[in-house]
Amino acid sequence: MSGTLTATVLLEQPVDLDIAAIAAAVSHRFPQIGHVKPGMGQYGPREVALLQIDGAHVAITLERWRCVPTDLTPDLRPVRGWNCKDAVEQHRARLTVSCGGQPAGLEWAKAQAAAVHFVTAALLSDLPALAVLWGTGYVLAPVVEFSGASKGLLAGRIPMPLWLGFATVVPKGFDAESALGVVTYGLRPFVGYELELAPRPCTANEALGSVAAIARKVLNGTTDLKDGERLTDGETDQDLTVRERNFWLRRDLSARVLVAPDAVVEVESLRPRPRRAAA
Repeated sequence: MSGTLTATVLLEQPVDLDIAAIAAAVSHRFPQIGHVKPGMGQYGPREVALLQIDGAHVAITLERWRCVPTDLTPDLRPVRGWNCKDAVEQHRARLTVSCGGQPAGLEWAKAQAAAVHFVTAALLSDLPALAVLWGTGYVLAPVVEFSGASKGLLAGRIPMPLWLGFATVVPKGFDAESALGVVTYGLRPFVGYELELAPRPCTANEALGSVAAIARKVLNGTTDLKDGERLTDGETDQDLTVRERNFWLRRDLSARVLVAPDAVVEVESLRPRPRRAAA
């Protein structure tokens, strides 16, 4: 399953687009990815340059204004491991690298994502860059981290922390210690759905680790989650049942809901379990 995958570079100030120089930079930095051919340029409020990398068509768009808040963060705020406040406040323009098209399967979607990642990484050394936003995952990453992940990607290792975002959810009437859920952002372009961990009593590290382990298997193509399937993993001590739902923890996304035996909802109906009265 594919859609438009984007990486947006937050810039200290606008730059000029030179499609021939961009193509040369990508070819020089990543000769392993195939023939890079410059395409046409378009100019106006949004300046666009086009690249062809084998069968992928990559667009580079310069916008001489700041990102709006909804570009950076959805309703459920993703967990971020660094303080990105300065990058958000200081940027004055953005350069977006994008690739996408009709649904063509997991491997094609990963190839498109890789094309976006490589082109973005090739440009970073020559840009007044503050941070990189992976659009579908709402992941805002330091420049060095995003660029450094390219080596692993060339070796076939998916940079999941840079492509997928994770947000925690505490249901109304609970606190984080008694019921914590997790949702993913950015998985849908690859497989057509997101993951949601039904709230359960656990730590944030346990909840995030549980969902991340399953998300990596989904991205690697080693599991295809079906409604009613039971997931057991002796290494991570997981025991989860998959439920397929539209608009559960989020009103705008379909998901595979992962339900543990101690979740605060029923496994079959996903309705809240009766609350026990305090002793």
